[in-house]
Amino acid sequence: MGDAGARQAGLLSFLASLLSLVTGLLFSVLVARRLALEDYGAWQFYSTVISYLMLPGVVVNFWLTRDLGHGRRVLKTGVVSCGLLGALTSFILVGSSIMSSSVAPINMDVLLALVANLIAFYLSSSLDSASIGVAPSLYGVGLIVQETVKVIAGAILVVWLRTGLLGAILSIDIALFSKVATMYLKMPPVARGELDISIGLLWLRRSWVPILSLLPGLLSSFDILILAWLVGSTRQAAYLALAKTVAAAAGYPQRLAISLESKLLGGKGDEHIEESIRLVMMFALPMTAGLVVLALPIAYVFGRNYSPAAVPLQLLSLASFLSIIYGISLTILQGAERVDTQVGVSSGDIIRSSLAMPRVIETVARALCVLASLVVLSLVRTWDPSSEASVTILALMNLLVTLALSLSMLRMSRRTHGYVVPWRDLSRYALATIVMTLALLGLYPVGAISDRIFDVLVNLLPVVVAGGMVYFTVLLAIDQRLRNELREVGNVWRARRKSQRQKDLHPAESER
Repeated sequence: MGDAGARQAGLLSFLASLLSLVTGLLFSVLVARRLALEDYGAWQFYSTVISYLMLPGVVVNFWLTRDLGHGRRVLKTGVVSCGLLGALTSFILVGSSIMSSSVAPINMDVLLALVANLIAFYLSSSLDSASIGVAPSLYGVGLIVQETVKVIAGAILVVWLRTGLLGAILSIDIALFSKVATMYLKMPPVARGELDISIGLLWLRRSWVPILSLLPGLLSSFDILILAWLVGSTRQAAYLALAKTVAAAAGYPQRLAISLESKLLGGKGDEHIEESIRLVMMFALPMTAGLVVLALPIAYVFGRNYSPAAVPLQLLSLASFLSIIYGISLTILQGAERVDTQVGVSSGDIIRSSLAMPRVIETVARALCVLASLVVLSLVRTWDPSSEASVTILALMNLLVTLALSLSMLRMSRRTHGYVVPWRDLSRYALATIVMTLALLGLYPVGAISDRIFDVLVNLLPVVVAGGMVYFTVLLAIDQRLRNELREVGNVWRARRKSQRQKDLHPAESER
């Protein structure tokens, strides 16, 4: 994949992620406005449990990406392994629902839908990991299929048939299985290979490496469970879960660098590091600023009951932006690492390499954050058991830990690979973001602070569009490089149209 192909894959992934953001918000609004707050909190509770049960799948998916990136045909082995793991862990999910029935009770039909959800997530994650290693553009295609089907199914099951929580979960199940079928059929046949048990056993022996990559994320999501158990209600968990869901949008621009890992795995990605940083930060800065400024109106999109999530949303949006810096730095470190291609490599060599050491550092940091959260929330609970400040405290602690990790990982990756950070370009993006922020504050949609969803959207959406227009207008005025790149894209597009017209006018010559 050349420069144009890598950029196209990144743009497709990013656009698909934006579609996912829009459809995800739409779906969340449909569900949140039709479910009791406790039901929504219960859903987020079990979604967190499922994220823990995805741990075994990370073992397969981590090595699946790397092996496919190194040219090995292991797709079928990875997909079958994930399907089996999903079926086995479903028994743990059933047991967890019985143990948690007093905190987050659910019906049997909802539990079965969650079991299907778990298996679908396993299969979907395996194909996502495979696409990153061998066909990055396919990731965006799968995401588009998933989000489109999810909204259609949600409109039918949740809005029209009014099936509540069951319909919401079934909508996601249908969307995930549609995505799985599409991605597997479109995956390059050369990557599929045959089912190879020996490869699965090798992945199992090295399972501790990818488990390290998952532990930080699991520890960072533990705050939802802490809230539910310490407070004895899922109300605060619902606030935190909503803030996390929306704030994750600030991290979506990292998808623009989706091709970087496959190129680094193939030994050809060093020259793409600077371009990836530029592309990601061009969108990450304004998106983060927009979420911070418009946090309260965005919370009202989901209903007045979710207004306490506004401040946590601001803090977690900043944390998501910092996680981009961490993610790119980690991709650079791990993508260029070659220790896993060596024959007879020891566990000591692996743990000292970039495959494991960054995750060890993050795991320790997240574990300390969890312990601190338990202590702080226990104290807050003695003052006011129903205090909404607990959600803000957890969001702030998340931000501080992410800041420390991002700076340390940036320093580590630069010291190891010596790449150049495009500070001049980043300063232009920052200037355009400042101007956009001032525009958003001047146009602040006070009318969006309303119980009526129509009033919220009518007042909020024009401000969002205006902010985007201000940002790119300023950026185009001050960024010569961006103007040149857009001009090149226009020339390529016109050349393709001209070539297509010639083919249409002279089809016989085209066939010859």
